[in-house]
Amino acid sequence: MKIAMYFTLMSTLLLFLGCSDNLGPSEDKADNSATEEEIISADGIEERVFDLLNLDYPGLEEVKTAVEAGNKGLAAVKLLEYYRGRDWFCNPNIDLVTPPYITASDRNIADQALEYRFYVTNFVEKTEDGNDIYYSRLKNGAIDWLDNPTGGAAEYIYQLHRMQWMPVEAKVYRNTGDEKYAENMIEVYTDWIKTFPVPEGTVSNSTDPQWYGLQPAMRLQNQADILPFIINSVNFTPAFLTVFLTFMSDEAETIRQNYKTDNIYLTQVSSLTTAAVLFPEFRNASEWESDGLSRISQEIESQFLEDGVHVEMTPGYHISAIYNIYGVYKVLLANGKADKLASVSRLRSAAHFVMDLTYPGYNFDNFNDTGSASWTESTLTTNFKRYVEMFPDDEELAWMATKGSSGRMPSSSKKLYKTGGYYMMRSKWWDDALIMVLKNNNTYGRNLGHVHADNGTFSLFNNGRNFSPDPGYYSYSTSDPEVNEKLDKEYKATNAHNTMTLNGENISRDRLAGKFEGNFSGYSGSTPYEAVVVSNQSYPDLLHRRSVFFVNRKFFVIVDEGAGTGAASPVEVTFHLADADNVTVENGDFASGSGAYTTFTDGNNMMFKTFAETSDGYKVTTGTNHYSNRTNEESGTREWYRVSIDRKQGLAARFITVILPFSSSRSEVSAKFTDNGDSPAGTYHEDGVSVEVTVGGDTYNLSYSLK
Repeated sequence: MKIAMYFTLMSTLLLFLGCSDNLGPSEDKADNSATEEEIISADGIEERVFDLLNLDYPGLEEVKTAVEAGNKGLAAVKLLEYYRGRDWFCNPNIDLVTPPYITASDRNIADQALEYRFYVTNFVEKTEDGNDIYYSRLKNGAIDWLDNPTGGAAEYIYQLHRMQWMPVEAKVYRNTGDEKYAENMIEVYTDWIKTFPVPEGTVSNSTDPQWYGLQPAMRLQNQADILPFIINSVNFTPAFLTVFLTFMSDEAETIRQNYKTDNIYLTQVSSLTTAAVLFPEFRNASEWESDGLSRISQEIESQFLEDGVHVEMTPGYHISAIYNIYGVYKVLLANGKADKLASVSRLRSAAHFVMDLTYPGYNFDNFNDTGSASWTESTLTTNFKRYVEMFPDDEELAWMATKGSSGRMPSSSKKLYKTGGYYMMRSKWWDDALIMVLKNNNTYGRNLGHVHADNGTFSLFNNGRNFSPDPGYYSYSTSDPEVNEKLDKEYKATNAHNTMTLNGENISRDRLAGKFEGNFSGYSGSTPYEAVVVSNQSYPDLLHRRSVFFVNRKFFVIVDEGAGTGAASPVEVTFHLADADNVTVENGDFASGSGAYTTFTDGNNMMFKTFAETSDGYKVTTGTNHYSNRTNEESGTREWYRVSIDRKQGLAARFITVILPFSSSRSEVSAKFTDNGDSPAGTYHEDGVSVEVTVGGDTYNLSYSLK
């Protein structure tokens, strides 16, 4: 295709598609042109590359001729000429026409890479003058790829070998044209490849973590974006190109020989497919593409439940899974192959799950292994824009992508993701909304490593403030016993969440089988209310049924019932409010109820008040613990209170908790069960519940029937 014709046809799409024959930033490009008569040194050339490429691919004729003549040096030169002249190159992830915008953070990451301080997500040695300083990898004048300076965090090593700083450094090079960045990248790539030659066959996390799981998949995905930015560098030699391409092929084949069965699998097949489409010169490219597309279509069906929630049920992984598919879809679209992934339509409900989970101000909570700090307003709006690209007819996603400037505001005040186990109730979609997200996951017998044992928990948001943040995960397990103890007690423990426990014991992972019981609406007099009811057999003889009433879209009433056949003690409900410095606990008695309330001076406050139906073993305990929005960070402190009672033989432990927003003065609150009739207090009614709640002198009768 002639370049003039190219711009005529594609001018309106150029920035989106990033298709151009101008692949480099430098006017002072190396001249590697050569004639077929020249004999060029093959020093440093990875000769395997000529077996890995389809030398009959259009444009590689001169490469093939040189190879057949035994002139591997000349073949490498011709190969570099070919890649530098690819005017059909279409990678929508990059813009090769306009130098990319770089931030101060980008420049910091690139500059530190020059000092062998490599950016690894969520791991910082220190901060100086507002800049994050990353751990140095330079030891005794050489790059040390094995040392772990974090105190044993395995995740640091995994992410180090994904080379997360490389795309940033490549972008800075493309913007500045400063050869020191390209020279550094080439040096680091070369050192890594020499240090970790590709293993044969099956790889092990214990012996080959550099080639295991996400590591080769992320590197392969990044290389497709990096190569066009640096290939015109004067430091980018024909020999390095042969090493670079061989490395790519080795990664692709390693992925195919070591497919995982968890969330990593989707990233693996997505990166494989992307490499196949963008680098069709590889001999196995068509095989990679066919294999990858077939597996992606299968994964869209298997990794996203029927309601759209990702099987890991972890918001961060959910968004990443959509992104992996989106990235492939966009590459296919740019290269005229979008029809090969028609199953992408299934992801509309997955995109809506992100929308329904998102609070005003564009953030959400730390459910399961999600760190909310990573999902900023900018990040979330970027993802919503991606969803609009996939589903341009979706007005609600367009509203989220543009922060309300176009599209249509979502109309739902209640969304039920019954299969995944997420339930959203909100007063409105504007900034001053009152929102509860109830979480009651069902892992369907799978021991999902990213799901926490916290069924029945919830997050509470009002007028821009998260009043009851989920503790998050803080860190994956480490070799530090103190960190692991903190994880067990403050982050992963069931009673570190807003739910019911038996004698403080954790819910066993094989009992994460949350069940949706019903969705109801009704009136108390002229006051409307809605209700969502879920349950979980949390312990062998303790069924936890939680009913959440949203009254007039102004306050919540939670009814917790711990049912079973035998006696049990103590049965507990725990609630957390943040931040602890602005929380006062009301350690009341059985008659008056116990709870806590916030004391923020901006008039945006929340009170919790819990009433137990029976008094045997009644006890209130309080304390503090932490929550974490970012890996290895204690983001804040929560004040918690816990109400415990004993359950008698054949009865249930039942509690009513009123959650009420207020400005400065708190209303008087009382609550009681009204469904027993002649039955004793603590009777569990399988067909429903009925309670009476009084708030500031107004009485509300709330009920539902499961019949």
